[in-house]
Amino acid sequence: RCGSITRFLSHCCTPNAALVELQNGPNVKVLVRMLKDSRAGARITIHYGDETWFTCMCEQCWASSAQDALQDGVA
Repeated sequence: RCGSITRFLSHCCTPNAALVELQNGPNVKVLVRMLKDSRAGARITIHYGDETWFTCMCEQCWASSAQDALQDGVA
């Protein structure tokens, strides 16, 4: 067994969940809090953040990148 249950969370710029840290004495627990109602079996998504190690290729970000490229004269 490798990793925690969070390995099943996918990225989305408009997520339906968020990670919440809960301090309990010296221990820290990470909870998954749903932001939107979801059906049973639906994919749980979180926003990975704006770190440079990850390039989002979702439809929303792809459209934004394409628009930026057009404005910069790259495309």
